[in-house]
Amino acid sequence: MKRDTSWTSIEPPAIDVAAASASAVVVDVEGDAAVDGTPKNENHGAVENVRATSPSSAEKSSSRPAGRLWETALDPDSLKARRDAFQSSCKGLPRYYDYRSWTETTFMFVDRAPGNYAWAWALCVVVAAAWTAARKRWDALRGEFYDLEELERMYTLIFTTVGFMLVFRMARAAVRYWDCRAAWGAIIFKSYSLCDNAIVSIGPIAPSQAEELVRWCVAFGVGVKSVLRRERFPFEQVVGFLGADEVETMEADAKHFALYCARKMRRAATAALMAVEGEDKLVEMIKSQSPNAAVESIRAMRTWKSDAREVTPELRYPSAHHPIRKMEPHLAAQLMQTMEKDIAVLIDNLGTMERIKATRLPIAYVSHLRTILMGFVLCLPFVYEGYWGWGTIPAVAAIAFALLGIEGAATECENPFSPKRTNHLGMDGFCEATQREVMELLRWWRKEEGEE
Repeated sequence: MKRDTSWTSIEPPAIDVAAASASAVVVDVEGDAAVDGTPKNENHGAVENVRATSPSSAEKSSSRPAGRLWETALDPDSLKARRDAFQSSCKGLPRYYDYRSWTETTFMFVDRAPGNYAWAWALCVVVAAAWTAARKRWDALRGEFYDLEELERMYTLIFTTVGFMLVFRMARAAVRYWDCRAAWGAIIFKSYSLCDNAIVSIGPIAPSQAEELVRWCVAFGVGVKSVLRRERFPFEQVVGFLGADEVETMEADAKHFALYCARKMRRAATAALMAVEGEDKLVEMIKSQSPNAAVESIRAMRTWKSDAREVTPELRYPSAHHPIRKMEPHLAAQLMQTMEKDIAVLIDNLGTMERIKATRLPIAYVSHLRTILMGFVLCLPFVYEGYWGWGTIPAVAAIAFALLGIEGAATECENPFSPKRTNHLGMDGFCEATQREVMELLRWWRKEEGEE
């Protein structure tokens, strides 16, 4: 069926190629398929994707896994490698428990994060034991000067104030924890939506670029985890999606892995929706006639101008090589806008977690709370030893455990990104869940293509 080219005069938006004016055009050679998913050019042995970049960056060009994405990502060896990598990274944390079991939850100890308040609790118990023993040992300490039982009523008022402050502290920590979990939920959902949209909408016209977007979308989640934990990008968790050279290039060129992946997704979407067919042949023809004019010609071809002839009229442009759009412009624009919004949502939720990680509660509040809390518990034996006797020691130990434990729990949950803490978010599990969703999409895509 003959293609309707009545709207082919509208070209894609301009790209910045100013840096290429001094070094002309660098050709990035990929031997697997063209940008639009067409078979490899047998005459030239490779497909030339023109990129306006410098030779130094082109020398570090990376290679993606060979074959269709559903072949590499669903390969049994790749599946096993990713599964083992996630299990090794998470170390079995967070530990899931039966929230209905009072026995299991009541007698937990390590999972309560006692390390956050152990020294403060020990200090309170030691002071209680020392004062109780001293009062029993020396009669001079039992005089009216050391009789502080009259402060009992004041202690009741102080306890009310401490209780309100602890409730606020715990509530703020819970909100921060939930905001991080909600952000990860949005990342998982938007990753699925973006990949599904790429496969359904871009797959039929540019399967190579659809796969490119899906690959870097999967890598985005792993990049978020790596950025929040300040760790290296784990290639083992994206085996079958990215190549080792691609991960190495990303680690060398980018400090923020997630933003690098987002940029790759944008480039893939732009190449599929705003690029033109026949571009590689046209560029080859232009270079053969006038290498010096190649950069300006390519700029014109990728702008909204009607024709590259306006810039280089002396060149010959056979009609067979005139580039045409892959998708009707207004449809391409709508789809590009939708994908851009999805990518923006991914970045926005990453920003939410980075904001929470970098912003602590004001030091004035935390310092004031801990000062009052420690003063309240440390002074308990001086006020109540006359009533409790030797029972002061276990009483202070229990009260300190209750009050300091709330502050310790809040400290544990306000920045829930460590892979070594039971109560922190299971980000490895979130990345694995995203990959499972994407693999399901790939299975459907393979079935629709009739290759199953």
